[in-house]
Amino acid sequence: MKTKIIITGEKVHEVGYRPFLFGIAEFLELERFFADNTFEDGKEAVYVLLDCSEEKIKTFKEIVRSKLPENAAVNQILEEEYTGTVTKTENYYRYLSAVLLSKVAFYWGKMAGEIG
Repeated sequence: MKTKIIITGEKVHEVGYRPFLFGIAEFLELERFFADNTFEDGKEAVYVLLDCSEEKIKTFKEIVRSKLPENAAVNQILEEEYTGTVTKTENYYRYLSAVLLSKVAFYWGKMAGEIG
């Protein structure tokens, strides 16, 4: 079963939402998972793609609705049907690692410029 979840709010970027969601996916042993930052109607949003059993999707949604990353401010969590491809969870791990490493490099360079 495939689904798309869209989480919008005042603060859902730069609060560790994607690693938080990935942790839930790993805990539930989801076969296919993807999450990324976007904007919906000018507001910060995170979209999540899932492709796994209906039971695991239900559990994932329950956890996402009951817990938030620290400092997150969520206004709405929507769900819609999804028919596209969802990457394997292990491949998402590599994608997320690369994204986070690029952020580290950016901020490291910024701090080095301020110090030097």
